[in-house]
This record gives sequence, C-alpha cells and structure tokens, in this order.
Amino acid sequence: MDISKCRKYSISNTISEDSVVQLYNIIFNYFRRLCNQNDSEDLTQETVLKIYSHLSQYKDQSTFRAWCLKIAYHTYIDWKRKKQPIYISDWWEISGNCKPEVLLEKEEEYVQVYDAVEKLSEENKQIIALRFYCGLSTAECAYLLQVSKSCVKYRVKAALSQIKFMLKKPI
Repeated sequence: MDISKCRKYSISNTISEDSVVQLYNIIFNYFRRLCNQNDSEDLTQETVLKIYSHLSQYKDQSTFRAWCLKIAYHTYIDWKRKKQPIYISDWWEISGNCKPEVLLEKEEEYVQVYDAVEKLSEENKQIIALRFYCGLSTAECAYLLQVSKSCVKYRVKAALSQIKFMLKKPI
C-alpha cells in the first residue's frame, strides 16, 4: 500500500478503494488467524479506524504495512485482555485446483500443522502468524513486537522446532 495515497486521504479523502480494500484484507486475515470470524471483523474495523485517525503520526521508520499491523497487534492485545478465552478458528486455507485425493492429503497435513500451531504459546502463535502468514520480515516483526531482530529469529526457530517435534510424534 502506498503511504502517499494514505496521507493524501487524510487530507483530501481521496484514497483509492483498492488501497482501502487491500489494507482491510491484510488486517482481517491477520485477525482471522487469531480469532473467530465475528471478532475478526470487529477488530479489523476498530483497527482501520485507529489507522485512519492516527495516520498523521506515521513516520517512515518501517513499512506502512508493518505500521498498520503494529496497530492491529496492539488492538488484538487490548481486546484479549478484555475478553478471555480466545477461540482460534481455522486459519490454514486450502486453495487451488487440485485433484480430490491431493486436496484430501493436503487438508490432512494442514490439520496436523494447524493442531500443532494451536498447541503453541500465544507468543509463538503470534510470531508464526506474523512471519509466515502476513509475510513480515524479521525487522518488521521486531518493530511490531518491540523486540530485537535476534529475539524474533529465536522465537521463530523455537516455534518451528516445537511444531516439527509435535509433527514427528505419533498421533
């Protein structure tokens, strides 16, 4: 998403519909990996409003996407503190034009990975969602979580090791 378009929006309300939809989808998909459909929609709307109201505070310290996801992350943390427990819905979607048997095999693998991710600590679920689903770089994750790059690398490695260990266990 182009920040110049967003800054232009805050001044003249002329941001393109595509940019708004793209931002909404990025944030919604992030929340969808952490909570159910209804909560994801509510959190996404709350986050987009926060982004719009704080647009003038954006500094070019990171990418605009990382800045938006940082706001989403803090919105999620605030929501989580208010509402316990968190129910995480399916976030491994299967797509493509596969043969039914291949699709079934992929679905079984995704379910196993999903179950393994579900067993991770909240901190490790967050890092997996940010790093691999949202596609943030190590530096962007570090900025968002306000930790060092080495801490992000350590958390990713630890989470992946835990997932790998869980997947090797006989079920």
